[in-house]
Amino acid sequence: MAVASGWALAPAGWDRGFVISVAALLALLLTAFALLATPTHPTSHNKCVD
Repeated sequence: MAVASGWALAPAGWDRGFVISVAALLALLLTAFALLATPTHPTSHNKCVD
């Protein structure tokens, strides 16, 4: 989706490749962040420690 929007909104000329590659890089970083930020054990955050 990010690459498609980068392709659609990119200016003509040599800037086009740069805009598309930046959009792809940001999409990759956002995906990596989402995967790393997702808890592996959802119930582990609900434990009470006395």
